[in-house]
Amino acid sequence: QKVENIILHDVSGNPANRRLPKGGNIPNYHITFDKDGVYLESPLGRRAPHAAAFNANSIGIAHIGFEGDTLDPKAIENGAKAVKFVMDRTGVTAHQILTYPGAGPSAT
Repeated sequence: QKVENIILHDVSGNPANRRLPKGGNIPNYHITFDKDGVYLESPLGRRAPHAAAFNANSIGIAHIGFEGDTLDPKAIENGAKAVKFVMDRTGVTAHQILTYPGAGPSAT
């Protein structure tokens, strides 16, 4: 699998009860992160169903949190570590990082 993009996501929990999924148990993504850590969900060489038409040639990285919440500084640091890890292993550049939904150019 040739990796052409890193796709950034938010994994939202149930806003009614503020419950979030636990990292390490979210197989739709390759890597997830929150303020407590970075979690490998699926091997980087395996296709993960995270972004429709982009799945075949991308690595999905997701923040575990609620849409609209301010990211904790530690979560931001962990997300940066996850992105750098994938960039170092795949050769993907900052211009190849996209956000989903939409899979358009990111703000990075």
